[in-house]
Amino acid sequence: MNHAPGYVYELPLFQFHGFITVKGAIKSMMKVHTSPYEAREHIFNLVRHAEAQVLLRSDWDGNDVTGSVRLAGLPTESIETDLMVAFKQENGDTTYIWSPLELNWLKPFSGKPWPCSI
Repeated sequence: MNHAPGYVYELPLFQFHGFITVKGAIKSMMKVHTSPYEAREHIFNLVRHAEAQVLLRSDWDGNDVTGSVRLAGLPTESIETDLMVAFKQENGDTTYIWSPLELNWLKPFSGKPWPCSI
């Protein structure tokens, strides 16, 4: 599945209220997908894509997020829910959020716009 570049936000200290773990997201997706394998692959691909976008468009070095990846649903007009992904950096007080939809209330925390050059 191809994912859109989406939007990247870099926030100071962030609480994961309303977010679920990767394991919880897989369990939730099993209600939509026909097999546990499909649900797992969907979530893992989404997290990998989100991580790549955050690395490309922020100052994050990709270190110190073990156990601190969370997902949350975003309301849409369709039955399928879009998910945003948050990465909490353990060696600092920064959280990086990737979303397929623009989150206007987080604009002050926007990362590099897409397309970006490195």
